[in-house]
Amino acid sequence: MPPQEFSPEQKAAAEAIGAKVSRGLAEDLSASRLAEVGRGVMAALDRRIQQIQAQTPWGVKVDCKEGCSHCCHMAFSATIGEVASAAKYIEQKFSEEERAALRERLYRYERVVAPKFGAGLDQVRTPCPLLVEGLCSIYEARPMRCRGVNSLDVNVCIRKAADPYNSEPIPAIPLQLAASGVFQSGLKQGMAKAAINFESFDFGRALAIALEDPDTLPRSLRDGHVFLPAYAKTTTETEEKTIYDQETMALGIAEQIRLYQEGDTVAANAALKGSSPAVLIRKILAPRFYASEDEMFEWRARVSLAIEELGSRQIDPREGYEAMRGLETFEIAYQQLDDRALMSDLGDILVNKFAAKVFPQHSRPIEKRKASGKLKLGYISRNLSASNGGSWALGWLQNHGDDIETNAFFLGQRVDEVTSEFSRSATKFFHLPDDPGSNADFIKSQKLDALIYTDLGMDPMNHLYATLRLAPVQCTAWGHPITSGLPTIDYYLSSELMEPENGDEHYREKLVRLAGTGLCYSEKSYPASRLAKADFGLDEGPLLLCCQNPMKLHPRWDFLFREITEQTGRPIVFTRYLYKNVSILQERMQRAGINAVWAPSLTASDFLGLLHLADISLDTPGWNGGNTTIQALSNGIPVVTLPGEFMRGRHSFAFMKQCGADGLIADSPERYVELAVNREEAVDVLQKANPSALFHDKKPVASLDAFLRSVCFAE
Repeated sequence: MPPQEFSPEQKAAAEAIGAKVSRGLAEDLSASRLAEVGRGVMAALDRRIQQIQAQTPWGVKVDCKEGCSHCCHMAFSATIGEVASAAKYIEQKFSEEERAALRERLYRYERVVAPKFGAGLDQVRTPCPLLVEGLCSIYEARPMRCRGVNSLDVNVCIRKAADPYNSEPIPAIPLQLAASGVFQSGLKQGMAKAAINFESFDFGRALAIALEDPDTLPRSLRDGHVFLPAYAKTTTETEEKTIYDQETMALGIAEQIRLYQEGDTVAANAALKGSSPAVLIRKILAPRFYASEDEMFEWRARVSLAIEELGSRQIDPREGYEAMRGLETFEIAYQQLDDRALMSDLGDILVNKFAAKVFPQHSRPIEKRKASGKLKLGYISRNLSASNGGSWALGWLQNHGDDIETNAFFLGQRVDEVTSEFSRSATKFFHLPDDPGSNADFIKSQKLDALIYTDLGMDPMNHLYATLRLAPVQCTAWGHPITSGLPTIDYYLSSELMEPENGDEHYREKLVRLAGTGLCYSEKSYPASRLAKADFGLDEGPLLLCCQNPMKLHPRWDFLFREITEQTGRPIVFTRYLYKNVSILQERMQRAGINAVWAPSLTASDFLGLLHLADISLDTPGWNGGNTTIQALSNGIPVVTLPGEFMRGRHSFAFMKQCGADGLIADSPERYVELAVNREEAVDVLQKANPSALFHDKKPVASLDAFLRSVCFAE
């Protein structure tokens, strides 16, 4: 069924709660005041639930009662307000001995309980650590998610508790579940208005940290990295609209999305029906994983033919432009080939065949103005959020010179703490509705001197704007490290350390090599983890970890991992990342003779816990790690890398150069294996390096400012 949405009445109720919360925090933004306000919201939710249950039809009775804890075996998220309320309650009601015992249970609670990787119990947790003899020890301060849960048949709950994969729905009062969502939304809205971090966090993990170090709660109101956000894979807004739109259902697009998510790209594309623009654009789809390099080249040819078909068909420009909402080019880059010709062919079609004919007024060059006043710079993306595509750009936006005015245009719907940081940091912040035509008019009316797309290729929505001319100078950058192929994008903003000598040949845009890594990263303090190797089902031997997105595991490099496992006699632990089905990779690695162990899906905190336990981190040649490499190096974990042919295969090369860890850069496949096998040498290199040099480097931003001043104004 379609994702649940609030009714107008529920939205109004959430807004009213939010207004009350923001008023309650107006004069005191302390953690203790937030806890007090949070308790008030929870009490109001309890009263609403009592009303709902009193109004249910005769004969409908909730089976939930004291001592029934069958539902208390799952991980869930909560806001800082709910965490603060629980922590305050524990401080007031628990003895020191009880608090110490609870802290220990909380850390055990984040254990992954699968007896070994691959056993399948990916997200099963131990019973809630707040249970004492079957009773919730913080019942009065329990999170809103718990308050909304209800069941009309305890026998269903018993069966589901016994079998984590039991998909039997629990009969419940929907209004009670919705009420908890409305009240939590209201709390978040009020926190957002008070400029407090309103992200959701893994409740057990956040509470453990808050009890371990009381200072984390006050810091968390501003620094969302004190508590790592609870990660949950959700369908994108674009997919939601596509899946449940009757017209696209008839075209087989919903079925294509479902099959693609399951990992069957052949069946997914075969599900498409007809030759409408929406179908033709959806055919430009590459798999996430390949059984062999030959299969990868076969798919490359299919994608090329799909682009050719899109260009040869007679298509109404408006239908073609609207169909761009379903364009998926993200996976093409993971084939790790030169994408300039392919993406340029597609870019010409999108711009000349569709966008320029639908919006001719936004397709002509814009005259540069003479230098006068501040340079007006825009950042635009659907991913100005906790996403690898856009979050990195905060370092640029926050460190421009005083002569540059920053404008942020957020195209997404779901906001988070990073979105709020963009809002606070930009000179002007605009959260735009889903109306490309009106938005294009508005953006152009701002008379920008330059516009930076943070991650063209990450999300289809960005193309609806990037195919237009909205500023005299338009750029794309590191959020998606390949050419956009669009004739409307003038420059690709990259890095002098990441680009190979022939890097200019890989872009349709003019390449700009910014100083150093090209990035300005803020150093993040991650909470310590008490997880041990045994908690992940691992022995105490050396942990060889390859924790990159498995899409980066190109079959060309399988022989490296085979050599490493053969020479060390140890398995390599790989992570599934977001993907439920990696059977294609598992079978390929088995055929290649790689001793591979696959970690279950991990929460953000568990992922970092596993990374911190690694004895050595193996970078993926062809497409290196970015954030993960930085996290590993800054935590004393050596990363072995082999630079690739393209910029996306040279991220770690740049980071090693920046921090003086050149000895971790292999100059050949043989050297890569040698470094991976001889961990002592790698550790020695990192001990002599300076990982702190990776953070707060403003030289790239200064070089960006100088570049913008040189190209944005008329002579």
